[in-house]
Amino acid sequence: GKRGGAIYLSIAKSLLLSNCSFQSNITKDRGAAIYSLSTTSISIKKTTFNRNTSTSTKVSTIFIHSSNSIQITEDSLISSPNFHGIIQISNTSKVIFNKFTLTNPEISSKTPHISHTQSAIHLEDIHHTHLSDVSISGQISRSGGA
Repeated sequence: GKRGGAIYLSIAKSLLLSNCSFQSNITKDRGAAIYSLSTTSISIKKTTFNRNTSTSTKVSTIFIHSSNSIQITEDSLISSPNFHGIIQISNTSKVIFNKFTLTNPEISSKTPHISHTQSAIHLEDIHHTHLSDVSISGQISRSGGA
């Protein structure tokens, strides 16, 4: 589909993912694994996202807009070959990343592609952000930071 290759969620109270796996989902636009608009609370625990991509230059794995609370915790892993931003979160009160790994498996096997548009994690209009025990590797960006 155009958005939300695995999950498309709009105007919902909550989404809880625990011990889940999202692999090789493809979308034309944003959110190959998760696309969410106006979801009050999103919690992702012990979940793996592997090779979820976008056919455009937009966000590949997770896209979330307008939420009160987002947590990605407890040994969650995102491994994506896309260089155009892996997570985009905007218009959200609180974002927590704890015990979380984000990596690009392609970086060591080919010449890196530098993203002109987004960093690996793109946060915009966030009131509170907390990162703890987070590992980000294999990301290169011209703006926003890797």
